[in-house]
Amino acid sequence: MGLCSSKMAAQYGAMKARRSEKKALFVVSSTAQAEMFSSISKQLLNWDILAININKWFKREEIEKALERVGLPFKTIGSCRERATNQILKEEQPDVVVFGNDMNPMDKLIIRSASSFGIPTLLVQDGILVANTDVTDMSNNAKSRLNYWASIPPRIFGLIRSKQYSLGGKAVVVFLEWKYGTREKPEIYGCGDCSKIAVFGEAVKDIFISRGIDTERIVVTGNPKFDQLLDCKPHDQKQNIITRLGIPPDKEIILLVTQPFVEGRIWNSSQRKEFIVSIVDATAALPNAQLIIKLHHPQESEQDYFEIIRDITQRPIICSNVPINELLKACSLVLVTSSTVALEAMAIGKPVVVVNVFKNRDAAFFSESGALFAEEKEDILSVMRKALYEYQEGNEMTKARDRFVYRQAYLQDGQASKRIADLIMSMH
Repeated sequence: MGLCSSKMAAQYGAMKARRSEKKALFVVSSTAQAEMFSSISKQLLNWDILAININKWFKREEIEKALERVGLPFKTIGSCRERATNQILKEEQPDVVVFGNDMNPMDKLIIRSASSFGIPTLLVQDGILVANTDVTDMSNNAKSRLNYWASIPPRIFGLIRSKQYSLGGKAVVVFLEWKYGTREKPEIYGCGDCSKIAVFGEAVKDIFISRGIDTERIVVTGNPKFDQLLDCKPHDQKQNIITRLGIPPDKEIILLVTQPFVEGRIWNSSQRKEFIVSIVDATAALPNAQLIIKLHHPQESEQDYFEIIRDITQRPIICSNVPINELLKACSLVLVTSSTVALEAMAIGKPVVVVNVFKNRDAAFFSESGALFAEEKEDILSVMRKALYEYQEGNEMTKARDRFVYRQAYLQDGQASKRIADLIMSMH
C-alpha cells in the first residue's frame, strides 16, 4: 500500500472508530445478487446494511425493484468514477464490502477504492463456474490474456447493437473497460483482488487454488440460493403453479430453463428455434405432460419465444416472472443446456436432462454430475423418459448426483447464509 493509500486508510479508520454499529455494503449488479445478499443480510444481526446498485444504465430499474422487493435499503451509484466510489465509502464507512462479481469494471473500481481505504472485501460466488473449465488452460495467464483480447471485437459489436444502453451509457462502459478492465490480469472470475472468496463447494476451491489463489482467501460456505430451495414444500408449490398458470392438476410439469445463447452469439436464431421445437415435439409425445419454458435471463425476450411457438398446436407455457424456486419445486423434470439451475435442481433431488444438440463447448455441463445427456435431437424423448421413469433414489445416477452436489454446493442444511454472515463478521 502506497503512502497516499496509507494516509487515506488511516483517516478512514479514525472516522469509522467513532461509529459503534458495524456496517456492510453489498455491491449489487444483478437481480439474483439482490436476492442472495438479502438472505445473507438477515443473518447479520445488529449490523447496518446498505446495497449499492452499480447498474446505472443496464437494468437499473429492474434491480431497484428487486432490492425493494427483498427489503434491502439501497443507493444507485450516480457516477462511474473513482472519486464517486471513494465518496460513497467515506460517507457510508463500511466495515466490509461484499461483491457477487469481481470481473465487471465497476466492481473492480469499487474493490480498488475499498483496498485504498483498507476496507476488507468479500466475493460471494453467485453462479456456477464454466462447466468444462480446464484448470491448466485457465491458469495460463498468457492464454487468458489472448482470449480476452480476442473477445473484444464481438463484445464491442454486441454493445453497439444493444438497446439496453443509451449512447452515453455505451461510452461510459467503454471507458470503464479501458481504464479499470483487464489490462494486467486475465479476466477470470475469482482472480480479482477481494480479501476473501466464499465459494459454493470444494470443487470450486480446487479450481481457484489451481489458478494460484491463496488457499487462505478461499472459504467453502455453500450458497443462499440452495438455502432458499429448502424453504418451501413441493406439493404446495405445484398447487400454486398450476393455479397461477392454469395447468390441469393431472399434468406432469416439464421445466425448460433457457440461456441467452443467441444474445451471447453462441447460437443463431435458427438454432434456438430448432432447439425449442425439438423439445416441444418430445414433450408432446409424453402422456399428460405440460412444458413450461422459463426465460432465465433478462436479456431474453418473451416475444422471441412466442414467435417460435406461434404455429405449434400443443403450446408450451412461456414465462419470465415466475420465481425459479417455485418452478423447480413444482416440476417433475428439468431441462437445461448449462445453468446453475441444474445444480439447484439436483440439490432438491430433481432429475436433470442436459440438452446440447449443437455440441457447443460453451454450453457444456459436468459429465460426472448424475445428469442425463441428449446430444442428438432424436434422443431427447428417450432421455426424458429415462429421467422421468428410471431416476430413482439409490441407483447409480442419484448416487453420482449426491456426490456432485456435495462437491459443488457443500452441505444442504439451510445454513449457507449464516456461514457467509459469520465470515463477514469475522472480517471487520
